[in-house]
Amino acid sequence: MRAQHDRPRIYTVGPFSATTELERRRNIARAEEAALELARHGAYYRCPHLHSAHFDGQIGDGYWLELGLDLLSECDAAYLVADAPAAPPCTDAGPQRAYLRPEWPLWLSYGSVAEVAWCEAHNVPMLTRLAEAVAFIRRWRPGSRP
Repeated sequence: MRAQHDRPRIYTVGPFSATTELERRRNIARAEEAALELARHGAYYRCPHLHSAHFDGQIGDGYWLELGLDLLSECDAAYLVADAPAAPPCTDAGPQRAYLRPEWPLWLSYGSVAEVAWCEAHNVPMLTRLAEAVAFIRRWRPGSRP
């Protein structure tokens, strides 16, 4: 049984890895900005990017995905952080990407796709816009999600 908490816990879903250090830092910065927005609106955030920002390449990707899913299992919702605003389709030279849904106008890493799939399998709401996240935070009540 999950412990009661006074604020909603929201997990940030978004790409971490990239083909260049600059792109990876941008991915982390986007997730960090999203986490800060969630905090400003009163949510407790879980942001895996901030747990591993300086550990890239030190431990295999499987560990980070498992850690993310563990953090996600504590959450009441997930917030989808946009990848590059107009990410191009994947090429053999670029990072693996998967287009998730027509109504979500962004590309996601395969790790993010796995997190979204976990949310769908466990009935965890997926928030795709800040306004949607703010509305979720405002209407959330302790015990509102099993």
